[in-house]
Amino acid sequence: MKRVALLLVIVLAMCLVASTGHAQFEKGKSFLGPRLGIGAHGSGVVVGGGYEYGVTDVIGIGGLVDYYTWSTTGWGIWGGKYTYVIFGAQGNYHFGKALKWDAKIDPFAGLVLGYERVSWSWDRNPGHIFWEPSASGIILGGQIGIRYFVSPNLALYGQTGFGITYLKVGVDFKF
Repeated sequence: MKRVALLLVIVLAMCLVASTGHAQFEKGKSFLGPRLGIGAHGSGVVVGGGYEYGVTDVIGIGGLVDYYTWSTTGWGIWGGKYTYVIFGAQGNYHFGKALKWDAKIDPFAGLVLGYERVSWSWDRNPGHIFWEPSASGIILGGQIGIRYFVSPNLALYGQTGFGITYLKVGVDFKF
């Protein structure tokens, strides 16, 4: 939780030092890109991607997918691997234009409604334990993030909040 709070402070500080202008989120444009994240469980890397379409100059809708796996052991005698797969639909409000921020900076906040599939596979099961943990279901969460445009059609991407990560980073291609 401390890491999430620190990340929020860093993102807000980056936003506050921006000069005036308006963000490059636009109605009718698409944003697509790969993502890497820090796993919330274990020490693995989350691999995924996201898509967003500008419905208006400040509202975007789209989708995302994340894949994450990590292994664990118990008392050195049993172990296995968790696998998480998340598909979601997202809606974001892009508030850079309302605050008249620099045209290179696109901050946003939004909600994600998704489906999470969690499964477990045994690596070692010496006691013939028949426990097969898995969980699947609908999930809802919030997210905040920012795009920083390095060119008119390429942006660096950072996000925290929804999903199985503390932080996601990546790039977005605008078309």
